[in-house]
Amino acid sequence: MRKHLLVINYTMDANHSALSHQQEVVAKLSEHFEHVTVITGEAPSASVPMNVEVQLIKWCAGNPIRNAISLFSKFIHIVVINRPSVVFSHMVPIHAAITSPISRLLHIRHVLWYAHAATPLSLRIADFFVNQILTSTPGSCNLVSNKVTPIGQGVDSNRFKFMKRSFENLVNVLYVGRTDVSKNIPGIIKAVESSKLDFPNLQLSIVGGGPALSTNFDFPWIHAHGRMARSELPLAYKNADIFIHAFQGSLDKVLIEAVLCGLPVITDNDEFKKFFKVFGVRSTSISDQLTDLLRLDKSVISGIVESNYQTALLNHELEGWIQRIVNCLVPEKLKEK
Repeated sequence: MRKHLLVINYTMDANHSALSHQQEVVAKLSEHFEHVTVITGEAPSASVPMNVEVQLIKWCAGNPIRNAISLFSKFIHIVVINRPSVVFSHMVPIHAAITSPISRLLHIRHVLWYAHAATPLSLRIADFFVNQILTSTPGSCNLVSNKVTPIGQGVDSNRFKFMKRSFENLVNVLYVGRTDVSKNIPGIIKAVESSKLDFPNLQLSIVGGGPALSTNFDFPWIHAHGRMARSELPLAYKNADIFIHAFQGSLDKVLIEAVLCGLPVITDNDEFKKFFKVFGVRSTSISDQLTDLLRLDKSVISGIVESNYQTALLNHELEGWIQRIVNCLVPEKLKEK
């Protein structure tokens, strides 16, 4: 059992619209360390393991100097008093840029998880000081650095359970995620609308929060449900027949959730298409993919879904992902120290 892990993340709120899994990651990592201290901007929405201590900081949008001072002072206090064995910054490159110079000065190993196509200045600063940068796939972090290490995504297959499906009547198309511009909701609506010419019974459900959409939802076949708690998402996947997604960038976690739940996935995401099978011969647009899927024999669909499920289990399941993080946090050469 390793001694003391310091985690820096954005939130411990399990109901956060985009980062609800950060609390889950802390809970899983705590199984591998005697003690875990978490520096976070939002308090836990549920109880945490007995060996986890949460330290709150005031992190206010639009106030970078105050944020930096708050984080820096908290970090200094913890590393001086408690001397953690290793630091893990979870999807917070700004926080890592602020704290990693100190961890490097004190010879404390510091690992950053970052999975996003953008390469902000904070990431490039952090790269200079941290020991390693973990990401999901090679194209999920565009920073050119020998410190970047792809280790897959981490989705709990016990929560997002595989369901055997008949693929007899594919009607309910589901999107899960934020509704900002990068997610291309208009493109998703257009793809379903195009396929409805030949498959008029198609329905589209949109689950997610974010900016208000300019797209007109005044169609009887579009059902906008708003944001759901993470605990409610497995039921949404269960009730769907097809998952659709149009985000270009890093390998989105919702894609893995859908695959683990046994759904055929339609997506423009290049990182997904590099490692998973797609439907039909025309994989360049979600509109063509959707039409091809709806025309496929159910045995072909079943074979692709099963193959993708096995790929997700092997490379993107939570337990294996956590173990790979732990191996990076405490490399073999440090385990005996």
